[in-house]
Amino acid sequence: MKKRRPPRRMAASNTMESAFEDSKSYVLTELGSQFVHYTMTELVARLNPGVPEEKK
Repeated sequence: MKKRRPPRRMAASNTMESAFEDSKSYVLTELGSQFVHYTMTELVARLNPGVPEEKK
């Protein structure tokens, strides 16, 4: 007997989906929240030398 072929898959879309397209919901974890805080405060201050960093 011949082996059966698996059913053919539909062709994948050539359009990529952005994380900013409200089609999926995302949850920011505690680690992700810490990363966003780090990048938006400490890292940005280092990249922009015209703005002095806050003293800790």
